[in-house]
Amino acid sequence: MNMGEKNIEKLGGLNELPPPAYTICAVAISGSRKSKYVVNWALEKFVLEGLTYFKLLHIRPVISRIPTPMGNFIPISQVRDDIAAAFRKEVEWQVTEKLLPYKRMCSQRKVQVEIVQIESDDVATAISANIRKYKINKLVIGASSRSIFSRAQTLSSKISECCPPFCSVYAVSKGKLSSMRPSDSETNTSFGDDSSDTSSSTDNSSSLISSSQTAFSSSFNHKPDPSSQKNALSGIANINFELEKLRIELRHIRGMYAMTQGETIDASRKDCAEREVAERKEAEIRASRETKEKENLENALNGCLNQYRQFTWEEIVSATLSFSDNLKIGMGAYGTVYKCSFQHTTAAVKILHAKDASRNKQFQLELEILSQIRHPHLLILLGACPDRSCLVYEFMENGSLEDRLIRKNNTTPLLWFDRFRIAWEVGSALVFLHNAKPKGIIHRDLKPANILLDRNYVSKIGDVGLSTMVNSDILSLSAAYNDTAPVGTLCYIDPEYQRTGVVSPKSDVYALGIIILQLLTGKPAIALAHKVENAIDNDHLTEMLDLEAGGWPIEETKNLALVALKCTEMRQRDRPDLEDEVLPVLEKLKDFAEKARDLALVSPPPPPKHFTCPILNEVMADPCVAVDGYTYDRVAIEAWLNEKDTSPVTELPLPHKFLTPNYTLLSAIMEWKSGTQT
Repeated sequence: MNMGEKNIEKLGGLNELPPPAYTICAVAISGSRKSKYVVNWALEKFVLEGLTYFKLLHIRPVISRIPTPMGNFIPISQVRDDIAAAFRKEVEWQVTEKLLPYKRMCSQRKVQVEIVQIESDDVATAISANIRKYKINKLVIGASSRSIFSRAQTLSSKISECCPPFCSVYAVSKGKLSSMRPSDSETNTSFGDDSSDTSSSTDNSSSLISSSQTAFSSSFNHKPDPSSQKNALSGIANINFELEKLRIELRHIRGMYAMTQGETIDASRKDCAEREVAERKEAEIRASRETKEKENLENALNGCLNQYRQFTWEEIVSATLSFSDNLKIGMGAYGTVYKCSFQHTTAAVKILHAKDASRNKQFQLELEILSQIRHPHLLILLGACPDRSCLVYEFMENGSLEDRLIRKNNTTPLLWFDRFRIAWEVGSALVFLHNAKPKGIIHRDLKPANILLDRNYVSKIGDVGLSTMVNSDILSLSAAYNDTAPVGTLCYIDPEYQRTGVVSPKSDVYALGIIILQLLTGKPAIALAHKVENAIDNDHLTEMLDLEAGGWPIEETKNLALVALKCTEMRQRDRPDLEDEVLPVLEKLKDFAEKARDLALVSPPPPPKHFTCPILNEVMADPCVAVDGYTYDRVAIEAWLNEKDTSPVTELPLPHKFLTPNYTLLSAIMEWKSGTQT
């Protein structure tokens, strides 16, 4: 084998111990549409003879060049090893997908099949080496067509000459045996069996004619005798009658043959037309996929790969059932939110009301922020439709914090230890935004309506469309950013920012303080800081607390209220630093609340059903979404896909084996696990 040749074998059904060589039939396939005739002939021929093991050989050229996004090629020796390995893997995957139909043909006949990819520039030598290595004595190949203007040796004849003498080589053309090179151990075999039936009538007519000639000549070799002459004439009459009958039958057979041939030609033309349409459609799909892959590769090389999926307007309309009112889950000043479903994944889509400059700026800013950053307590952006200013988010089952505080639709109240935890979660997300690189982010519109809760009441900040991205060097304790057009929601807007237009991270700290006070009291934000401050001064804090949250711990609750009041100071410089002063207190109170919750629980709750893997029936460690729309544990689904090409749930064939990490479910599982640990 040359230095450039490489044998890549993939088991597709054989046992670990290979069967004896004399029980294996090797079939060389090019992957073209003619290959199915070769495989089908081999199955029809050798399955009846008792063979149940087939080996499909495919020779692909040695990879010496790699295409670039500009359309040219560069030698493989001039690219990095990881890029070369990725390109080799992509080529191998494409060839495997190309050969899957032939593997299915073998599987349908209940035989075990092995697909072997051999990387070589010499097809005949590569096939011969594999036959010789495994001592296989049956090889089926496609018969090559030879041009009348060329005297060059065909590929099939080269393969026959190169194969070892112990192997019989069968050349198949259009589903029929074209030629055979027997092995040394076989006797010469006649290939005229197929024509025995059609020639029987001709042989009968020939014998009749021969007998008639003999009888006629013999009648004149003897002396004239009236009786014998009469008998001779009566034999001749019978023969003429039989000949005429044969002529009539022959004309009938010819007519039937002509009719059948015409029907065959019509059917062949129809099949050709249908096949051409299917091939054209397949070529268009393949071209579209290759174009998209090239675009992704070019974007990756340029460092501008999108971190979100681009949806079409038609997909948005279909997923929302043409924006059905039954799927509307929220409507604000800037847009309407609908519950929707994309490929068995529930999501929420926000559609901006107008397309003016301010709305477009808000859309672009939110798209830019959420597509570049990830945090467990920031809403995850799944995709967008830039043409219509639509954003698609993960779906949060328990709605907004505002709805839960007022117990919209008579939902169960949030317990006090959940409220302690939510205060810390919101604070940690704000610290992350303020320290984002290369530019820090000030939310500017933080309020309970923009804090969403998932099925486990884990909070995530959303609606960052009004945020401001500023350089990190001005996000110090004393620095600020001058905004001539203050935005936000009344009662949550920083008073100093509202008065002077100067925004800083301390503006988000003010809003966080108001939200914490609402978590404690469950009351509206209007004048809430003044009311809580008076209650603490008069030792009436317990009268202000939301009694539906359970038995509040007095000392810890008062500490949390005091931190919140410091955050709501009128001047920015009087407010504490979020990362160094506020967040440590919130984290300490969160830990206290978790211990209290653990003591209150008799036993940990069972995991939700969607946390368990359909294969393992256990809580998933690394959930991934397969193409069938179901979520599996990565280790379990990868082991499944190494052996099967069907869905573990639906048992239907899978078009591909790509897996998409389900970060939303992973966050929920991690939160559930942290809540069940003692």
